[in-house]
Amino acid sequence: MAGQSHNNNRIIQSILSWKEDVISNEERWKANNLHLDEIEGMDADARTTWVDQSIKLFDLMSLDSLAVPRLRLFLHMELNSSNEVFHQTEITRLWIEKNISDYTPPSLHYCSIDYFNDFYMKELKPMSLMNNELIRKLKNNDITCFKRTYFDEREKLYSRELYFFRLSHASGSIL
Repeated sequence: MAGQSHNNNRIIQSILSWKEDVISNEERWKANNLHLDEIEGMDADARTTWVDQSIKLFDLMSLDSLAVPRLRLFLHMELNSSNEVFHQTEITRLWIEKNISDYTPPSLHYCSIDYFNDFYMKELKPMSLMNNELIRKLKNNDITCFKRTYFDEREKLYSRELYFFRLSHASGSIL
């Protein structure tokens, strides 16, 4: 158990160090993603664990005690590209696990509230998490999922992405 506790402390310190770096400068949020495989102590090599690990980390990071008033935390998951537009309106954990990118682990991000309102609220479409199976056991049950899709001219495929935000947060509601 001592090894597990030490590993958890490394994970927490790695995430808090990233967070402090992001909030240390007004403009730092613009290039601030933290992928699972960049977190010290995190075993993110197994693609099959990416969904659960990232949702749990997002849940912990989105606690009100860790909120940053001028920034909005979110979780981004890149999905495999497709020949078709992203039409799903409901998804399950199993669906995400089957469709998550083979190469890019999920990542935590911060953005300014203005950027969130000016960009994400226009680009993102709400998704329904069937049976709330992803968030049922979490501390914050007001996490919601959005999707984004766009045609990548270079790849000649549709890029598909999922975004997770808290419905309400210390810095204001997203709805």
